[in-house]
Amino acid sequence: MITEGGILFLNEKGDIISSYKIKDFNEYESALKGELSKEILNHLINESDEIVVQNEALKNRLIELNSKLNVIIDQNMIENLGLNKVDLMIKAGLVKDQQEALELIRNYTIYVSQQKLKEHAARLDLHAIQLVQAIDEIDKTINLFYMRLREWYGLHFPELYNVIDDPETYLKIVHAFPDRNEITTEKLEEINIPRKKAEIIESLAVASKGASFDEETSKLIDQLAELTIGLFKLRKEAARQLEKIMEQVAPNVTSLVGATIGARLLSKAGSLERLAKLPASTIQVLGAEKALFRALKRHAKPPKHGIIFQHKLIHDAPKKLRGKLARALAAKLAIAARIDYYGGKKNYELTKSFNKKVEEIKKKFFEEQKKGRK
Repeated sequence: MITEGGILFLNEKGDIISSYKIKDFNEYESALKGELSKEILNHLINESDEIVVQNEALKNRLIELNSKLNVIIDQNMIENLGLNKVDLMIKAGLVKDQQEALELIRNYTIYVSQQKLKEHAARLDLHAIQLVQAIDEIDKTINLFYMRLREWYGLHFPELYNVIDDPETYLKIVHAFPDRNEITTEKLEEINIPRKKAEIIESLAVASKGASFDEETSKLIDQLAELTIGLFKLRKEAARQLEKIMEQVAPNVTSLVGATIGARLLSKAGSLERLAKLPASTIQVLGAEKALFRALKRHAKPPKHGIIFQHKLIHDAPKKLRGKLARALAAKLAIAARIDYYGGKKNYELTKSFNKKVEEIKKKFFEEQKKGRK
């Protein structure tokens, strides 16, 4: 009998014949797998013509060494011995008392939990899921802070928003010039604003009808702008890291839809394994669960796409064409996810065949459109 404290050799009456104290939990797990020292294996083989063991791995190992040996797994006997495990460990001298035995069993349970957590954390698909969720949360925070700054700084320089569309550029100007009176064409050029645009901004700043800010307010706006610019940098770093991880964990999925959409699909499925087990029809509407349940409840048409709608090909396509393109993409994604999960290499033919299918769908669609006009 293999226990957390060591290996017990018992006779048919359940009496201890001999014992072997194991060094650590690694040795205990090896013993459970049948990976025992030659000394112990020889002892088991030579002790009797018939032996009862507690798992299949040890049984197979003993038969491998001695095909004539009758090795049995008696579940009832094992369960009964398991109930008396603590007492047997004490009698064999593997532990001093009940407290030490229970402590050993408890420590092994903790050890197993820690090992599982390590294995869980080592999985790259879970890292990708955490990263894409972090990116989405950063995006929400950036949007929140940008809208707040646009309204707040807009009290001081309302005209700026009409000439600067890009949020990051707007924030750079706010950070560089919390007081609009400091704006000059030359200083704007230093933060990479084109000269013509810089001249327009300077002229608007001079003629601005916005309210003046005191020093404390300007300082707060500057700090919030700086913080938001830092979030833009963090988002770019996270996106780069996501690209690297997705190329490692799901190169074929990434090739079809990109790292961000691919990671969002993993996030919604729960893992690469779960995504690989989903049919194409489910992948197609992954992320549109609310719309799907609403459609089922109202007996309406189900959604044609979920997360994959974010793909430029589907997003930019005519409305009537989106469903067919979504089905084609989902079918290829189902194949790509399985290749990635089962350790396949990047399959360039998968993307080529998808692009070919897209062209066929588009061609047929536009031909039908022309016929309809006639």
